[in-house]
Amino acid sequence: MVKRAKEVEEAKKAAEEAARKAADELTKTPAPGREKEAPKEILGQAAEILGKTPRPQRATLAGDPTRTAPPPKPRYESISSQKGFLGRVWDRISSWGGTAVDGVTWAGGKIWSFARPLVGKLWDGIKWVGDKTRITDALKWLGPKIAQGFEWFRQKVQRLVLGVSFEDFKTRKVVADPGDVNRPDWHEIEKAKKEIESRAAEEKSAVDKLSPEQKKQYEALAKLTEGRPLSRWALQNLLFGGKLTGDKALRGEKTLLEELDRLATQSLGDGIKREDIVSDLVAEIENPVRINQQGKGTCVAATAQILLARKHPAEYARIVADLARPVGEAKTAKGGTLKRNNDWADSSDAGRSVPSRLIQPALMDMGQMLPQPILDYDNTKDKTVLGPIPLAGGLTGGGSATINTELQNRDYDSHMFFHWNRSSKWNKVKEALEQGKGPIPCGLIWGSGGGHQLQIDKVENGTVHYTNPWGQLETMDEAEFKAHIVNAEIPK
Repeated sequence: MVKRAKEVEEAKKAAEEAARKAADELTKTPAPGREKEAPKEILGQAAEILGKTPRPQRATLAGDPTRTAPPPKPRYESISSQKGFLGRVWDRISSWGGTAVDGVTWAGGKIWSFARPLVGKLWDGIKWVGDKTRITDALKWLGPKIAQGFEWFRQKVQRLVLGVSFEDFKTRKVVADPGDVNRPDWHEIEKAKKEIESRAAEEKSAVDKLSPEQKKQYEALAKLTEGRPLSRWALQNLLFGGKLTGDKALRGEKTLLEELDRLATQSLGDGIKREDIVSDLVAEIENPVRINQQGKGTCVAATAQILLARKHPAEYARIVADLARPVGEAKTAKGGTLKRNNDWADSSDAGRSVPSRLIQPALMDMGQMLPQPILDYDNTKDKTVLGPIPLAGGLTGGGSATINTELQNRDYDSHMFFHWNRSSKWNKVKEALEQGKGPIPCGLIWGSGGGHQLQIDKVENGTVHYTNPWGQLETMDEAEFKAHIVNAEIPK
């Protein structure tokens, strides 16, 4: 110990001597290029003497050749050296943990390197399957092919089983074509203007007989339709005929006047103009023959619409008013739900009236063989669709029976015509007409142009009188009509 103390004392003295030499050197003028180098060498010698540490490297800092990097810091003592046995245990656990993590990382990397190509292939497959464009294109191509095949098969079966004729008509005649409510003939407009004016006194007398509330409702409707002479004239006719206050809706039991007033005052859905829908509806109720399917394949729906307007005008007005509301839903007399189609106002509508644009697509949905969303009616494409697959247009006789049953809350049975029962079924139709159950909705093979629905008004002297939903009254020889009929919906 004494020897060690002596060595330390000598080292201190040597360091002090080196420090004095460094101080003396700083007071001298250094030679160019040797600034402050001599003191650093001396200080380094002192450091070697005191701590026996290696001299610092002469690495430059920040590009300054006169500055050198500091000496490395001494390492901290390990936990094991500080804590004895427990510290060594902790070091061993840490070592094992690090090794385990390294092993898991290595294994995970190997697994991912193997699985990554498989995941990529799987994802590519999912994207291909989910590529709607490819699937939709394939279905668009397949859909028309299926429809064409179905139409060919249907005609063959109908010829064989039903014994129906596909020949063009020879005795069909149009006996009345009153014109559309939204596009009346100029001569019809001029005639309506004259009659409105000539019947002003008669109208005032009839209005004075109404209650104060009814009078107010009528005058509001008259003002709303004054820009549409045909509709204003039709409103007068409904007043004179007693329909405005005499007919009540099947559901809610409001009068026709009350339902028209509700339509004239309630909130309407987007795109529905009040003057147009009220004016169209008034003219259609006054003469349901004006209801027209136009270029759409909605003959079944339009026929049911005409029948409802004829038999229950207030109920027809109620359903149209409900479909015109922002919510766009209406309950039928039987309790079913009609919904306004999202594309009811599509530009491909071909000129139907506003009430027809609302109710016909909704009825087409109701008459499908399978409920939504399995089968749906696409108003824009004018097709029944199964998901993205377009099928045939139109509805069957069963669909017609369903629609008329819902609208009138009266059961309709669909009667099919075959080889062996054609005469007996035709006799049932005539019996129903004689019993006052008409008009009778029925489906025909419309010459070589496919199927068509209309309603039989009467059979008289070997001639069938019927309403065609093309906005026309027509006649046909009974024998020819009978040869083309395939179904009839007769109420119980």
